[in-house]
Parts: sequence; structure tokens; C-alpha cells
Amino acid sequence: MTDPIPVLSYSEAREEGTVRDKDGYHQPGTNRYHVGCGCSLDTDKGAYRDVTVETPDGLVLYFYHQSPVVVQLGGRYRLDSHGYRTSTTKERINRHTPRGVKVFQEDYEWYLKQYDPSVSLSERDPTIEEFTDGMHVTRE
Repeated sequence: MTDPIPVLSYSEAREEGTVRDKDGYHQPGTNRYHVGCGCSLDTDKGAYRDVTVETPDGLVLYFYHQSPVVVQLGGRYRLDSHGYRTSTTKERINRHTPRGVKVFQEDYEWYLKQYDPSVSLSERDPTIEEFTDGMHVTRE
């Protein structure tokens, strides 16, 4: 078995690594119309929904609302919805996984499909398994 992929919290990753990308500036506080997302402030007024951090040892963490939905180390990936099984969380996971790996939903359940993207569509033989938080995928 390979070593587990280390997972850092948002604050640990920001302290240890370098922010490669950030997008989706928003106001994480609560008001009478909206319950906040729970993000801590990145600036005096708000936070970013999507942040990518790379650490000196090559770990790449893709945060959505300050939760690491995809953690990459070389050709290995750790996927996690952190209990938020929403279409947007699924889209963020799919955005940061390699070709041939896709999270999809059927009858309210999440699944992971893996296939060889170099094989023609008509000849692909995908493997499908139930999605579980913290699952690992390897792609070289």
C-alpha cells in the first residue's frame, strides 16, 4: 500500500505553501437572508471560494469554501466532499481531477467512474464504484 496523501487544513496550507490561484471572492458572514458558509476571512471584508495552494514538497490542495476537495501528490489524488454532496462540490472535484476520472450522481448517490481516456468512446470499459469521502485515485 502506498503512503496516504497528507491533508492540510486551509490555514496550514496557506502558512506552508504558495497560493497558485484564487477565485470567487465572497462575503462569508451571515445575515437575515443567508446563512454563511463558514469560511474564515482571507481579507478584512471577505474570502475566496476557490483557492489552490502548492506546498514546497509538491502537494497541491484545491480548496472549495476552505475545504480540500482534491489533494494531489504527483499522480495520486485524494477526493473528498466533506459532507457537502452538492452539484457545485462535484463540479469542483471534477475540475481538478485528471481526464478519465469523473464523479457523477445517479438517484441521489455519488459514484466515481474511471476509464482510459486514450481508448475510443465505443471501446471504453469504465470501472464504477461508490464515491466515498477520502477516496484515492492514481493516474500516471
